[in-house]
Amino acid sequence: MPDTLDLGRLEKLLAEATPGPWTCDGPSDNVIVWGAKIDTRVCFMTSDGKAAQNATLIVAAVNALPHLLSRISELESAQEWQPIETAPKDGTEFQALGRDWGDPKGRIHAPVAVWDDDKGGFVDASDPDVHLIYLTHWQSLPAAPQARNVLGEKA
Repeated sequence: MPDTLDLGRLEKLLAEATPGPWTCDGPSDNVIVWGAKIDTRVCFMTSDGKAAQNATLIVAAVNALPHLLSRISELESAQEWQPIETAPKDGTEFQALGRDWGDPKGRIHAPVAVWDDDKGGFVDASDPDVHLIYLTHWQSLPAAPQARNVLGEKA
């Protein structure tokens, strides 16, 4: 199994395949049906007695693939650095990036920032008295971890 997921290949395979939705049919749910035609079927057989389960998995995977590819694309683009001019000005906190005093050789800083209407600019979310004027880029903050993932127990 490859270490990386080739999303481009999956998108190409999906585009070249018969459009869904796909369904399971037959007396044992081991027949995969796709498209609107009744003659577009394939009978799925295995020697381990799991033909229906395998057919069900294939159908579920094919039907879910468009949504999964779209969601992966959304999540990847949300984590890309964008020009600060496009940052939210609605109170949403975000990861900012800039250099001290705007000096290209200055220290890089990456505060969590938020727009402040009263100050007419971005401020440090943890200290609103710090006005951030040399920011160049921003990206969305990742979702906070669930309590059970951090503490090893259910929330």
